[in-house]
Amino acid sequence: MAHKDIAARVMAARFDEEPDRVSWNPHLSTARRAWEMRRIVFSRGVPFLGVGGGLFVLIGFAVGSGFAVLGALMLLCGIGVGLGNLRCLVIGRCIHLDGLCRLDEVAGIVLFRCRDFTGMGASAHAIASRVIDAVDELRDTPARAWLDPALPSTAHRLAWEVLGCLDRTRTARILALQLAQRPAHSDLADSLAEAIAALDHRLDDAVQALAGCATLAREWTRALHDAELRHHGEQELRSTRMIAPDDLTAAAESLLLQTFCRVTAARDLTGGGPFPWEQPRSAWSPRAVGRRLAEVARRPGIQRSLVGEGTGLS
Repeated sequence: MAHKDIAARVMAARFDEEPDRVSWNPHLSTARRAWEMRRIVFSRGVPFLGVGGGLFVLIGFAVGSGFAVLGALMLLCGIGVGLGNLRCLVIGRCIHLDGLCRLDEVAGIVLFRCRDFTGMGASAHAIASRVIDAVDELRDTPARAWLDPALPSTAHRLAWEVLGCLDRTRTARILALQLAQRPAHSDLADSLAEAIAALDHRLDDAVQALAGCATLAREWTRALHDAELRHHGEQELRSTRMIAPDDLTAAAESLLLQTFCRVTAARDLTGGGPFPWEQPRSAWSPRAVGRRLAEVARRPGIQRSLVGEGTGLS
């Protein structure tokens, strides 16, 4: 039974969940946040499995292989549970089938997730999602060096206050739904719903302001990228215009002329007959080469050179 229980704790996890957006408590110190992360990873009996497995392995080396096998199994189970807990921390939601996860226990104290507001109505969930997205964008914006250094942290604190206000209305929203189903309390249900709607409207205004900060940072990032792109384009334009292939073209044409003269002279000496481009019609001759050679051959200087070499083109 002990083996089955340990194996079940390892197998009772699914790894096909999409990551959830998370906002950590900005009032926590770095050390406290690291401590909470370790507590999440080493929850669900991971220390017990690790220490117990290690002891059984040591006993197994001294007594018999059976204890060593049990210890190795416990160590593997501890590693599996720890990896599952780490996965929960990374994606921001519990993936254990039994639903027992420390991540859910610290929600609202150490961190808030978008899924924490799923059952509070579409308005609350939308406000939470937008404010977390705005904070994440301000924290990761490439234009951060151009902004106020205190902007990300200030926005984070304001966002946490918004999420806290939403969380404090959790009970009120549940009661509003329950009262709406009781006709005798319709007046109280309407008043409570109006109060919640007014609060959501004010919170939405705050979220719009934070989202506006993120939008400004995003547009400034785009403007910086466009300016950098234009600067590089102008540099490449100047460097491209500085490339002067005139000498290269003249050298290539001179090489073409020399080759033409030598090949034509050799043809005349051996009586090899006309080339394809010298024939009136040819289905297989390369027209571009023919036209180019003809243009070169028609130049006055080339005509005199060809006549002087006795190619017979005069």
